[in-house]
Amino acid sequence: MLHLENITNNKGLTPLKLAAQEGDVLMFNYFMTKRKHIFWCFGPVMSTLYDLTGIDSWKDKSSVVDIICTSDNNAARNLLEITPLKELLQYKWSTYGYKYFLLCTFLYILYTIILTLCCLHRPLMEEITDGGKRKIITRPFYDSYKTKEDYLRLSGEIIVIFGGILILIIEVAQLVRKGPRRFFGNTVRGGPFHIIMRSEQRHQC
Repeated sequence: MLHLENITNNKGLTPLKLAAQEGDVLMFNYFMTKRKHIFWCFGPVMSTLYDLTGIDSWKDKSSVVDIICTSDNNAARNLLEITPLKELLQYKWSTYGYKYFLLCTFLYILYTIILTLCCLHRPLMEEITDGGKRKIITRPFYDSYKTKEDYLRLSGEIIVIFGGILILIIEVAQLVRKGPRRFFGNTVRGGPFHIIMRSEQRHQC
């Protein structure tokens, strides 16, 4: 029976992973019950162990957790409330997930502040046209970096450029790993929103 549960279909999905992709609660619970091992029991209190092979996303590019989070089927999200997925995600979040989230949030806010300051202090000058009208244009490159403030702005511009390149590399790596269909159709991560946002920010500056 265990051998049958390890057989994969043409998409590389085992029966457990297929149940997760389809959001089949009954079938998923059935497979989870088979993976359940009671460690100790004292009256109504018991300690239970679960085999997380194929479930945890650690070293598994097509794990149950990854399938649920990237599935287009909204019913699959209901499986996150089932033991042991709920406890697994809670453990990941409390161990390092929230730290990663706070770090990314801080870096994003810092990146946005630097980008905004660079745009607000970009080198501008007035130009008088033939008709006597005044208009604001960008100073030539050779006249844009002379003072200490200009070089401070240059440092911020370099950070913005390298930050945008780094984000692009990360997004392309995700695109290659997940494939175009799963990446652009991912409603959890927002699909290619990061790439579009960065490109638009660079265009505005």
